[in-house]
Amino acid sequence: MYALEDQKKGDKVTDEERTALGKKIELDPIEMQKSLDEGWYLNQIIKEKNEGEAMGLEGTPSIYLNGKIMKFKSKEE
Repeated sequence: MYALEDQKKGDKVTDEERTALGKKIELDPIEMQKSLDEGWYLNQIIKEKNEGEAMGLEGTPSIYLNGKIMKFKSKEE
């Protein structure tokens, strides 16, 4: 699914495009449409974003270990 979004280079992927891809990779179309209609993924994303903000995380990737945000100068550290 994410590959479809990469191909669109930032343009919004429509539910119709997601559904077509789901059919192509043989996902259960009823379950997929149910998930899209209920907004489960959106609600989950919002929940996880709020949790990260509450912990003080500012972006990804972030490392949170034993209740502390690990800060590094560069990705090599």
